[in-house]
Amino acid sequence: MSQNLFKFAPNKQRNNIRYHVEKSSFLRRFFRSKINIILLAILLLMLFFAFISLFFTNDHFTKNEHDFEISRLVKPIFSSNQDYYLANNNSSISNEIINNLKQHKINYKIEAMPFNRIIFNHREYLEKTGFNHWLILGTDAQGKDVLINSLQLFCVSVSIAIAIFILEFFFGFYLGSYLAFSESFFIKNLIKGFNLFISLPDILTILIALLIFQNKLAVYIVIFITGTIRISYWSYNYTLEFIGQDILKNMLYIHGNKLRVINKYIFKNIVGKLLVLFARRINYIIFFIATIHFYGYHFDNNVAVLFQKNWEYRAINWAQIVFPALYLTTFFITFQFLTIKIDLYLDPKNS
Repeated sequence: MSQNLFKFAPNKQRNNIRYHVEKSSFLRRFFRSKINIILLAILLLMLFFAFISLFFTNDHFTKNEHDFEISRLVKPIFSSNQDYYLANNNSSISNEIINNLKQHKINYKIEAMPFNRIIFNHREYLEKTGFNHWLILGTDAQGKDVLINSLQLFCVSVSIAIAIFILEFFFGFYLGSYLAFSESFFIKNLIKGFNLFISLPDILTILIALLIFQNKLAVYIVIFITGTIRISYWSYNYTLEFIGQDILKNMLYIHGNKLRVINKYIFKNIVGKLLVLFARRINYIIFFIATIHFYGYHFDNNVAVLFQKNWEYRAINWAQIVFPALYLTTFFITFQFLTIKIDLYLDPKNS
């Protein structure tokens, strides 16, 4: 037999092998892909711009300008048609506005029928009366800056949704994985109960909770509970599907601690799949809360509520609908793709 079969690898080769193992870690493999970096950069930039908007005001107008609705529905800066009307010109403030129109030589006309109103170019009026703010996307039906207000509400809405999602994902993952170790009759029936519960519409559960507690906090609590149960159910099933109960028993026998087995083995096998399955839940939470808003429990800090408030006037300033819709869609699609990539690189088969 050749003696060369039992020679150790040279130091240079051993170093190369060790270097390769280090390179195969999740983060190193994830950031090798330019697509992953681009997706992450888009997501972080969108969150950054939304966070920065909190330091700006979304209302740049005086009380008079609000009273006479000059602040409402100013079109985007690049829009060609800037004709508006001002209703209720029968007060002393209207005389002030008419004097300003004459002083700055702004074209206007007064129509007495069917309503008392002064017709003039709002943007031109604001610019010539010392208004020095850039309304890039104009204003919405409430007279708020479309760009700043949309970003602010996006930041608040996404923060609330992500906070709820993180909590329900954490508790749901560990609860479902922990239950997968048990073969008891009670646990199997509990999982069947979870399956039955998640088949009920969330809106029904929420409305029952609101009837009992009559508090908006109940909405967040019910969303958290229903989300936790859903994630627990799928965490339980994914654990058994991708690992199996016999293997779980062997792992538990070796390590002696369920939590250690979950963190060391189950996490990397199923957490990516759970993320892919529930990534759309952030979107769901935002629009579900907006749905509750329609029932009379007001959530004015929700970006999706803008669609209801501004929809009637979408033809006057389309940006008040298009911009928040486009921003939300871009964020959710990017986040969904990112979770798919995370699952791909967390999967032990691709290590």
